[in-house]
Amino acid sequence: MSPWGWHLLSLLRHIAVAALLGLLVWILLRDRAAVLLAAGLFALHPSHTESVAWVTVPDPLMSLAILISVILFLIYLSNDSLLDAKVERAAGGYSRKKKPVTPTRPILWFLGSAVACLTALLLKETAVMVPAILLVVAVFMSDSLTAESVATHRSFRHRLLQGLRLIVPFVCVTLVYFLMRFHALGGKLWWALYLLPQCNRGL
Repeated sequence: MSPWGWHLLSLLRHIAVAALLGLLVWILLRDRAAVLLAAGLFALHPSHTESVAWVTVPDPLMSLAILISVILFLIYLSNDSLLDAKVERAAGGYSRKKKPVTPTRPILWFLGSAVACLTALLLKETAVMVPAILLVVAVFMSDSLTAESVATHRSFRHRLLQGLRLIVPFVCVTLVYFLMRFHALGGKLWWALYLLPQCNRGL
């Protein structure tokens, strides 16, 4: 019931989104100047005034969940690609006396990304774009996340098939969200189709 407390919380959420955006840029570019530029422009741009000042806007929370999902997915991809490259390099020196040991994949990063995706969907339906974003990340950025000394250059078809396989859990999470939304509207599909455009127009 405190206006200043509410605005302080909104400001802290906005700052958290800017910080996560900076972390995302750091993972992708490893450039401090790019991190400061991206996070600073996002935090101070006038178009983001509504997300901080308005009471009914859930965008910062949705943005937090989306960024967490993408960051965890990138961490999973970087570790997974690195492990795959090391295993392939070790398999090249395979001998009967010594077998290469396959490391355990960091599946917890992947599960955390899926949970963050579902959280973003529960906050706002615009988060249905997350699986598409992750597919683009998996196809075009998976190889670039691997260290150059162990990098693997795979064909576009191989990366596309792997990306489609990786986003299957996120598509399932999205379907679960739509089933929950369908159930919340009393099982009336025509009402859901009518209400969604109205919500997007802010009614």
